[in-house]
Amino acid sequence: MSSTVLNSNTFPTSSHHNRLPQLKLPQFDGKYSDYKRFIRTFQNMVDDDVSIAVVDKFNYLLNCLSGPALAVVEPFEVSDANYPKALARLKERYDSNVLIFLDYISTLFNLPKMTKPEPHQLRSIIDTVSAVRASLLPLGSATEIMNSMLTYVALSKVDSISKETYE
Repeated sequence: MSSTVLNSNTFPTSSHHNRLPQLKLPQFDGKYSDYKRFIRTFQNMVDDDVSIAVVDKFNYLLNCLSGPALAVVEPFEVSDANYPKALARLKERYDSNVLIFLDYISTLFNLPKMTKPEPHQLRSIIDTVSAVRASLLPLGSATEIMNSMLTYVALSKVDSISKETYE
C-alpha cells in the first residue's frame, strides 16, 4: 500500500473511491452565505472521520480558513480540547440566518444592471437570482425573507458604525 501525501488543498478519499480524483478541502473566508456549505463539507470530509486525530482536524480547519473566519479561531491554541471550542466559535459567529439572509439579499441588490441586451448577461442574472432564491427558501419562510430584504434596505441607508453594530 502506498502512502498518501496530503497538502493544504486536497484530502485523501476512501480506498473504494481510488479511481476518483482527490477532493479539495473546502475554503471559507467569512462570507456568511458560504458558511453552511463550508461546514457541511468540512464535517463530511474531516470532522466525522474518526481515523483523524483531533489535533489534525484542528490543523485542517485552520488550513481551510482565511480572512475574518481565520481570525475567529486563530487565537485558540491548537489542541484536542480547543478544537470543539473553535468549531463552536465559528458556528456562533457565522451560523446566523439573519446575516446569511442579508448576504444573499446583498447579492441580489448588487447585481450589475444590463445596459444593452446581451444573452450571456441575462443568463448570468437569471442564474444568480435562481440560485439565491433556492438558497433562501430553506432558511426561512417567505415572511422572514421579506423581513430580511427590508432590513437590508434599511441597513443600506444607515452609517457604517450603526451597520457594524447591528451585524
